[in-house]
Amino acid sequence: MNRSKIPFFTNISHEFKIPLSLIISPIEEALKAFKGPSEHKNRLQLIQMNATRLLMLVTSLIDFRKAEQDVMKLNSEKADLVSLGKAIVDSYKYLGIDEDKHIEFNCELPACIFDFDSSKIERVLYNLIDNANNHTIPHDKITVSIRPEKEQESIVLEVKDSGNGIPEDDLEKIFEKFYQSEASTKESILTKDSGIGLYLCRKIVELHKGTIEVESSQGQGTSFIITLPAPGLITSTIESEIHEHKSVAQGLNNLESYLEQPPAILSENTPLVLIVEDHGALRIHIQKLLWNFYCTEVATQGKEGLKLARELIPDLIISDIMMPEMDGIEMCKQIKEDPKLKHIPVILLSAQGDLESKIKGFDTGADDFMEKPFSPQHLRSRVKNLIDCREELRTHFSREEPKKPKKAGINHMDREFLEKVFQKIEQNIGNGKYNVTKLSEELGMTRVHLYRKFNELTGISPSDYMKETRLKTAAKLLEEGAYTISEVGFLVGFNSHSSFSVAFKAFYGVSPKEYKAG
Repeated sequence: MNRSKIPFFTNISHEFKIPLSLIISPIEEALKAFKGPSEHKNRLQLIQMNATRLLMLVTSLIDFRKAEQDVMKLNSEKADLVSLGKAIVDSYKYLGIDEDKHIEFNCELPACIFDFDSSKIERVLYNLIDNANNHTIPHDKITVSIRPEKEQESIVLEVKDSGNGIPEDDLEKIFEKFYQSEASTKESILTKDSGIGLYLCRKIVELHKGTIEVESSQGQGTSFIITLPAPGLITSTIESEIHEHKSVAQGLNNLESYLEQPPAILSENTPLVLIVEDHGALRIHIQKLLWNFYCTEVATQGKEGLKLARELIPDLIISDIMMPEMDGIEMCKQIKEDPKLKHIPVILLSAQGDLESKIKGFDTGADDFMEKPFSPQHLRSRVKNLIDCREELRTHFSREEPKKPKKAGINHMDREFLEKVFQKIEQNIGNGKYNVTKLSEELGMTRVHLYRKFNELTGISPSDYMKETRLKTAAKLLEEGAYTISEVGFLVGFNSHSSFSVAFKAFYGVSPKEYKAG
């Protein structure tokens, strides 16, 4: 394919994914809350499945151009092929297969767990079943079967139909790019119209170091046979923790309940989430997903988002990447470079889910990256986790004695900032003239910025933390008994015995003498 067409595929996929976000996400929400007649629920499920299938087609276009450039990569994880196959066949039984046709799934094993890219194999299965559906007539049968080949340490996945079959002349060319059989009687967007579906299937299987073959006789039906290497195959779900892939069919059978509904009126201490998104409907949708759980503010692009962040100091920011004037990457970069703001967790949303885009986002200090369309529950879970981690960090520093930060919920910039504060305080523990003004000067920050930054991370002021550090160190020295009370006070930066005794008693409730006596 002409290299100049590659940007077209990338850009058009972004345009498709925004409206898909506004279909898939609200439908998921509606299904979880639905209490009406089952026939109405079935219609919602039909919309959900086909919207997700449309997303799969968009993704296939992206993967096709990646295959053309030999840059398509696998994201292999331990997953269960039996579970995936059953879910896909069930979705066809429920909503996807043409009337008067029969589809069944056959596998004697309870599970086939091994390393493979479940999202890509899912697309292969859907493509092959679609082809079977498109080339069969009423009362024909489609069978999806999985069987192990233990001697070769491989798995055989077969999609077989009892349709008209494929002409012999077409069999050698069927996996070629853009090939379209003149004998096709029905059109499919990935077979007859474009000729990329089976080509993409072959590329995906070959990336797995597997093989795909076709056997067909006119009037007898067709079998597509895929062989995938499966070293270390596990045939029981009890034996291994597997990666849960959110498949197209999963939404039909696995509708999890909502998070518990919060109070209608939020308290003054409710965390504030800033949403930066240029697409109006998507911006409102994200806000509605969160506004029963968090206070929310919105901005329409990066410059406005940065301005609001400086004014409001939110607890978390959710931002799109592709926006006019200032994109999400640049906004995140400026936030993480601002001492006043860089403690704020940032979640980036993007229709471009390639590794390069993710790395670019994380390099600017982003705390998380989510691809559109996103699951409402996934988004809420990530927001809750990041805010909870920050709150745990504050609690940790407000009650524990000084120690290096080990929480996974803070990013490397915050970790580096706290490390510097600890180092400065420890180095000057005995300097009574060392205060927050000196500390802020050495850190290259104003007192106000230091206060806000440190308070956001730990829940206490820098001066209080400095005093606590000195008093907790004093308590340790008193317990050791190697120094007099006056000497201990001097060692932790108090210039007089009286000031040390007053501060110590205010903090511990007993005088240094009483504390030392036990």
